[in-house]
Amino acid sequence: MRNVQEEKYRGHTKVDYSSFLGWGIWFSVLVVLGDSTVLKRQQ
Repeated sequence: MRNVQEEKYRGHTKVDYSSFLGWGIWFSVLVVLGDSTVLKRQQ
């Protein structure tokens, strides 16, 4: 049972880390898109 619990815990940490990276990528993409739209409006 310990091995299964450890694997589940590792899986959760991996999911949390990957989701954190995904949110960071999405945030950077949104910032880039927002900047590009602002630049287009200014032009």
